[in-house]
Amino acid sequence: MAFNNDELVPPPWMTENFFAIALGKFEHDPKLKINSIEIKPATLVGDHFASIMFRVTAEYDIPKYKKFNEKRVMIVKTVPFGDGNKAEMLKNSPIFKTESKMYAQVLPEMERLLHAAGDNIKLCPKLIYQSYEPAPIIILEDISVDGYEMSGKPVDYETGLKIASTLAKFHATSMYINEKDMDLSNIFNESFVIANIPNTNLTFMDVGVMPNMELLLDELKSWPDNDLVVDKFIKMKGKLVKAMKDVYGRKNQSIYSVLNHSDFHFKNIMFRYEKERVESLQLLDFQCCLWATPAIDVNYLLYMMLNTEARERRQDVLLHYYNEFSSTLKKIGYLGRIPTLLDLNMELLINGAHENLMVFCMILFQFMDFSDVTDTDELFDLNKDKTDQAAKSRALFKHPRYQEILKRELPRLIGLGILG
Repeated sequence: MAFNNDELVPPPWMTENFFAIALGKFEHDPKLKINSIEIKPATLVGDHFASIMFRVTAEYDIPKYKKFNEKRVMIVKTVPFGDGNKAEMLKNSPIFKTESKMYAQVLPEMERLLHAAGDNIKLCPKLIYQSYEPAPIIILEDISVDGYEMSGKPVDYETGLKIASTLAKFHATSMYINEKDMDLSNIFNESFVIANIPNTNLTFMDVGVMPNMELLLDELKSWPDNDLVVDKFIKMKGKLVKAMKDVYGRKNQSIYSVLNHSDFHFKNIMFRYEKERVESLQLLDFQCCLWATPAIDVNYLLYMMLNTEARERRQDVLLHYYNEFSSTLKKIGYLGRIPTLLDLNMELLINGAHENLMVFCMILFQFMDFSDVTDTDELFDLNKDKTDQAAKSRALFKHPRYQEILKRELPRLIGLGILG
């Protein structure tokens, strides 16, 4: 198994004393005593990028309650340390503040609302400890010990419906909370997609998307009798950066908004199976949450969660999502106007440019091989020669499964007026 290089050695502050303080607060005993800790990398190469993560097994005594040799397995999430590109780029990023607010305030309230309505869902792992000293830190329960595991690939239709239900509940409770308890629209108003990369005037769109658009254009030009697609792709490409600023910057006319997970793909979810069927699931990684059009998460659901066969039943998935969304709003006592199915479809069309981003860029994520990317610092090096990456991108565009996706989606995008 390959691990990220920056997770082979934990930060120097990750000591027994630190965990005694963290667990002491969680267990309500400041005299908690650590007997032993074991620290390992938490994930494999390619499972995450914008943090470093460790799996920590702690054995400890809780004198206050006369409990001894307690054992707890935790996931510790923090920022890279040292002088590397990754550490430099992320040190002033808002992503840890976003995720901390989600785990400490928003997600518990979402679960409380659902539980009060008779739905005992668990949306995410439990927060054990959170602090900004000596670095931004989030400690979560390790749900893998309870049988949860990652899929590692897009999911089938039946599993997709379960994911759609959870997403619908996440969106519905966010609307209630925004109206009653917290101004989520002002708290979660920054997106990494359009924000400037530290110390540059560049955005993720500039460095992570547009170079690949040029390469994909070359691929489309190589297809026979493809002038119509090429012409429309060129028009779309010239407007894509502004279009994403409008979607993520909330500048498009909006019928309704929700709190988006905004990074809703198959590596940010864990499943527990019973007889090879999904019995329950929990969401992970809330660093990119954004109050905006529901089209963002719904497109992620369709393209970054579902496999190709499941996506052929997109209307069934959308209807299932909407029915769960509207029924949840009613169950939790939402008194505002409940958006209609037409409203949802209008949001998807108004923000149709976001679907272009999914089809022509983000969906390639599922075909990438990260097994040799042990030095994630290289991914954050804006000065690195891009020749090798361009060659890999060209190969991805020729991947048979991606070509199949393009041939299925291009006529639909053109027919809806989304492409070009």
